[in-house]
Amino acid sequence: DNDKSSSTTLSGELKFSLGVSRSDLEYGRGRAFRRVLRDGINLSINAREMGFDVHIAKLVIEEGDQITDVTVQFQLHPLKEMDMSEAKRVAKEVNGALASVMDDGKMAMTLASVARKQRGWPARIRNRIVDEFLFETTDDDDDDDENDEEGEEEKDYDADANDEAETNGDIG
Repeated sequence: DNDKSSSTTLSGELKFSLGVSRSDLEYGRGRAFRRVLRDGINLSINAREMGFDVHIAKLVIEEGDQITDVTVQFQLHPLKEMDMSEAKRVAKEVNGALASVMDDGKMAMTLASVARKQRGWPARIRNRIVDEFLFETTDDDDDDDENDEEGEEEKDYDADANDEAETNGDIG
């Protein structure tokens, strides 16, 4: 009967690689990096303007050979209650915003800008992380990497109201 759901949550995932060690990203128990991710996602997709607050649900950092893979699972918590039809409409809007900022490099630029202001790292680590995010923006133009089919970054949003639906990286 009631189409209202206060637990409607949009969730998403970002995957990217940086030439920064895991220990540098996790400096200070990873708090600075989590803040950069939260604030960078929030600013790049204008989450607050759409009525959401970004929360990092899970952060996986896997160090490889000279590269560190980062998987960020995040949730957008509505600042006010919304019904399912509104949640689905907003999910499409957020999906489009996320795809756009990933494709045009705005996400990487915003993450670099937020990281530059972050004081939770020593300057050496902060500058390296900023450089790596900026490198991502120049690297996006030539997609010669071996991950061509999936792309280097994956983005996904899912309107999720009281159910545990999982997505497989599909947008929309």
